[in-house]
Amino acid sequence: VWDLMRVLMLLLEHAVSGKKRFWFFHQHILCLLFVQILMI
Repeated sequence: VWDLMRVLMLLLEHAVSGKKRFWFFHQHILCLLFVQILMI
């Protein structure tokens, strides 16, 4: 649980430091997950 919290905090810091790049990366991951769900 704490590892997950730490990762979330790192992602949050990364989002604050470079929002555009972070959100592009985040949307890319969401798209991949969405495709995986559709393919099941």
